[in-house]
Amino acid sequence: MLPVLLIHGFASASSDTRFLEAFLRGKGLKVFCLKYAEDSVDSTATTEIVMQMKSLDAAIRGVIESNSQDFEDGYNIVAHSQGAVLARAAIILSGLAVFCKVHRFITLAGPHLGLRQLTDEMIDISSGLAHPAHRDQIKTFLGRCATEVASGNVMAVIRLRKGVLSNFAPIFLYRPMHELPEEPDFLWSFTEGIDEVPNAEANALAVDEYFFFAGGDDGVVDSASALFEEPADGFPLTWKRIEDSGRVKRQVFDGVSHTDWLNPSHAHVWKQLFKIIEDKPKDLCDDAKTQLEEAGATVEIA
Repeated sequence: MLPVLLIHGFASASSDTRFLEAFLRGKGLKVFCLKYAEDSVDSTATTEIVMQMKSLDAAIRGVIESNSQDFEDGYNIVAHSQGAVLARAAIILSGLAVFCKVHRFITLAGPHLGLRQLTDEMIDISSGLAHPAHRDQIKTFLGRCATEVASGNVMAVIRLRKGVLSNFAPIFLYRPMHELPEEPDFLWSFTEGIDEVPNAEANALAVDEYFFFAGGDDGVVDSASALFEEPADGFPLTWKRIEDSGRVKRQVFDGVSHTDWLNPSHAHVWKQLFKIIEDKPKDLCDDAKTQLEEAGATVEIA
């Protein structure tokens, strides 16, 4: 079976995937827990988000190069929360799956269409990163920000990004519900603006299958965002071709909260993940091979 790369999310570290790692190893899989933003406990919050994406991309390439024999036939990715968005960005913008074949890209509660509101759970997580002496003050401030974001003012997020939250990574994922951003943001380049990215289609087609999973009880990322659902004005042409190729799957898991994905109490979900991972990679059909060639990719099917 192909190796699996586990990617942690916001306010987290590679050690937080250890229970899922142990479960998958027990099933006979080779598992790698990615380290990409672990200088301190709050690195995924205070490191600029584009830099996090570049660090993640470099870290993955480093793991592959250091374990080239394990990855010679490609690998699968399981990414949680903010890590899922960073990984998708690396695939589209940096050609990560062209560098080494990704057969299945599985995202767990990734805010692919953005974070629609500052939830109480996110405020608790974020303020918990602060020094104890400032924790209550920061929690109050974030609560006020939440009210402003929830008001639907599309300029509120822009002001926060350019103001006191300029170094707070998640604010670059916030977008008011059902509103396009007033100016291009981090998500724009590989979501709404994907058609403008050089080689984006070839990069996206280098992934055999995409799985977007949402938790039914998620208090941080809404289902539409986690499932990367089609927006009201439709997908850009590049991503529509990915959808039309039949390589995208979506599912909501009832009773699963944002942090439950990595919790042993929800091992029943892990069993479903394993069933997906253990399936042998399917050969691309002729139509899919043609798509890759038209998009400019080199077709070498593992």
